[in-house]
Amino acid sequence: MLHRSIALSAHQRDALESALGVRSGTPSGFAVGAAALVLLDEAVRTALVLLLLDDPHWIDSSSPAVFTFLQRRCAELPLVIVGATRTDPRLLGRGRPRPSTCGPCPGRTLPCCRAGV
Repeated sequence: MLHRSIALSAHQRDALESALGVRSGTPSGFAVGAAALVLLDEAVRTALVLLLLDDPHWIDSSSPAVFTFLQRRCAELPLVIVGATRTDPRLLGRGRPRPSTCGPCPGRTLPCCRAGV
């Protein structure tokens, strides 16, 4: 999706490139989230988009702010965000999560899935 970065402002491009390690710096979660939102908005114009967050319990300390920003602002975009995590701390990093059935999330029109280990 970085080829779509022409849609970003210079500040947003710098923030995203810093977050991805392409350039030095420590961007704010808000700036990275805003940049990611612009890229996702561009992407959904031409393709189906699935944002997959695998093992979010291993992410760095600043990424939750970005994911929260996106979750709150992507409600109007035609995309799906899926997160998969292990719930048993003894099994973190081992095994495979068991699939589960999907049901409606409170206040959401898309199905919500929960998988346990």
